[in-house]
Amino acid sequence: MNELLSPIAIWEARSRLTPYILRTPLLYSQDLSARFDTPIYLKMECWQLCGSFKIRGLLNRVLSLPSERGESGLAASSCGNQGIALAYVGGLFHLPVTIFLPAEADPEKVASIQALGGETIVTGESLPDAFEEAQFFAARTGRTLIYHDHPAVMAGHGTIGLEILEDLPDVERILVPIGAGGLCSGIATAVKSGSPSCSIIGVEPANAPGTYLSLQEGTCLERVATKPSLADGLIGGPSPVTFRILSLFLEQVALVEEEEILQAMSLLQKSEQVLVEGSGAVGLAALLSGKVTASEKRTVLVITGRNVSQKQWNQVRTPCRGLSSCRGLSSLPSEFASLKVGISSQETGHV
Repeated sequence: MNELLSPIAIWEARSRLTPYILRTPLLYSQDLSARFDTPIYLKMECWQLCGSFKIRGLLNRVLSLPSERGESGLAASSCGNQGIALAYVGGLFHLPVTIFLPAEADPEKVASIQALGGETIVTGESLPDAFEEAQFFAARTGRTLIYHDHPAVMAGHGTIGLEILEDLPDVERILVPIGAGGLCSGIATAVKSGSPSCSIIGVEPANAPGTYLSLQEGTCLERVATKPSLADGLIGGPSPVTFRILSLFLEQVALVEEEEILQAMSLLQKSEQVLVEGSGAVGLAALLSGKVTASEKRTVLVITGRNVSQKQWNQVRTPCRGLSSCRGLSSLPSEFASLKVGISSQETGHV
């Protein structure tokens, strides 16, 4: 039983978020389904406001704050996407936002945070270093610290799981990217409360195997040795909170290599005409590489974001051998056809 995050809190988050966010579609992929001989669906959080799922949890946290707590402003650490989303939320409610980023943060994402009005401070060599600085800053200034394993943040992310169950009640398997574990904790809690037999599989870059090693060791490893990754949003390890939740619900954690992530990004562009960042492509990378075995189970890949730097995109544009021509996504709602272009440049301040 998960005592750290209640399914009721996820339903409450849904009611809170509905006026502010997009209900992203779950799309059936003809090409991927044929390739793996199993029904494959894509949960298109890459089409969410600010280019990633992050706004769900961060906005739910801010909307849950007493008014006097929020007025002093917000602080957080980020590799990029969380900072972009929090700067956007700060703009909605006219709140100052300061984001602490590690030295390895993508400069284009840093610029996007600044374009949305957020203050950026690059500090430390890793995300845990940046988080420590954010903690000190919040304590010193009275800012509200926003972090990934707060129940309100995980509950906001869990609304993705509710939407998947509504759109595909008989889903049998969901592949979720894992960084610090807040997204997967929220989705797993929501899905397991409504469909206990559905398998939840986490996917991490081999260059940042925090959750994989933690589950292997049977203890939470918040700091593990990491290397730079195309999936830069997944650099980090679980917290004690997310480790406990993931220990309850995960069937497997798969590790994918950089070349496998690159191939998955390229395939999503070539086959589905979808621009996806490395963090959002790891689920497909796990299937392509055989790290997660193909089966006849109805499978959902959570496509978490589209914020790709020019440097990364140049790598993706290099042809990868073995990628077929497209049949593409089916059942694309007309309102999302324009969102692919309209939101990326105007809402997030980046391409």
